Amino acid sequence: MDHRFAYPTLFQVAYPHTFLVTEKLLGLLFGWLLPPTRPGDNVIERITDPAEDERRCVTARNCRRTSALRFPLRKISMTTYLTFQGVPEEAVTRWKSAMNLFLKKLTWKYQRPLVLKSPTHTCRIRLLLEAFPNAKFVHIHRNPYPVFQSTRHTMDIVLRDWVCKTRKPVVDDWILSRYANMYSAFFDERDLIPTGSFMRLRSKNWKIPARDVAEAI
Repeated sequence: MDHRFAYPTLFQVAYPHTFLVTEKLLGLLFGWLLPPTRPGDNVIERITDPAEDERRCVTARNCRRTSALRFPLRKISMTTYLTFQGVPEEAVTRWKSAMNLFLKKLTWKYQRPLVLKSPTHTCRIRLLLEAFPNAKFVHIHRNPYPVFQSTRHTMDIVLRDWVCKTRKPVVDDWILSRYANMYSAFFDERDLIPTGSFMRLRSKNWKIPARDVAEAI
């Protein structure tokens, strides 16, 4: 909402290679074709709305994360490309290169500082600081119970619409392990952020018994 900043749109993350020359024309066309609301939560979605740059990663360099959603029975590790821990250096370099080029295009287009909103960056602090040493981080978190419910609902829809196999994998264990892996990396790397470059926010309704927090940790 702050016009001092810019952000990638749904069209730009879907077409990271060509949006500089195709967005003006094809953006209008695809805007008409796009469903009025998102399938997971019925929220209104427009082609010009902010979008997660994580989609750009998969589209531009095939980082396997979405491939694992479509072919869950192939046992492709989504966690590996979530945190990029244990990933071959060549793949890390490819990811950094794709991210850098994408952000250069956005900067050239808008001539303003960029705000990125991708939950997956929660566990990539080291990687992001290597690529962008002056980056600033805002960590927004909420009660993990609604997060689990929301993620499970989304996964039900994703599996229904995307999966290319008929046998449904175990979803709950995947959500919990992904959440644990993400925050394990976050807690390991958050102290790498320079002083003054990190802000933490939580939702107003974040109420959870201390005992449950201890058990979760």
